Amino acid sequence: TAAALAYGLDKQETTQTTPTLNEEGYYEIASAEQLLWFADEINSGRNIYANAILMNDIVINENLVDENGDLTGNTENLRQFSPISDGSHTTFNGIFDGNFHTVSGIYIDDTSIEYGAFFGSIKDGIVKNLGITDSDINSENSAPFAGWSNGTIENCFVTDTVIRGTKADFFVVSNKIRNFAVAI
Repeated sequence: TAAALAYGLDKQETTQTTPTLNEEGYYEIASAEQLLWFADEINSGRNIYANAILMNDIVINENLVDENGDLTGNTENLRQFSPISDGSHTTFNGIFDGNFHTVSGIYIDDTSIEYGAFFGSIKDGIVKNLGITDSDINSENSAPFAGWSNGTIENCFVTDTVIRGTKADFFVVSNKIRNFAVAI
């Protein structure tokens, strides 16, 4: 079902599209609209244990950061990404398998967001096999994959991404990070 935008992106009208639930119990995410639907499931608290697998590379904003780490366009036209599971109301407890795909163009520029990252907070969840590229993240606690985590982040990488904020780190505070690479 398509639904009005509740969480995820703003600045541009975007609708959510329900992804297919496969036999293994994973939502198959193939578009930004399906990623929005998944984010809404977590952020609304309806299903903080949902599992997802990327079927394609997902682009939120194209060509966001140039080779100097500067934003390439007018920020007024960018889609602002709201982290999946903000930590204040929800935490992610499922499995997110990037399936060796990337999410690019994540733009977060709001220092009032406590945990700015693809996932704001991960309690017992797993994020694996995922790349974050061409992104710019600025919040109170900024990182590419999780602003806070007690979960597992493995086989993940970051390229061409700017991390800013009060506390900014390419590695989230977690004792469960394995096979993580950063290329700047």
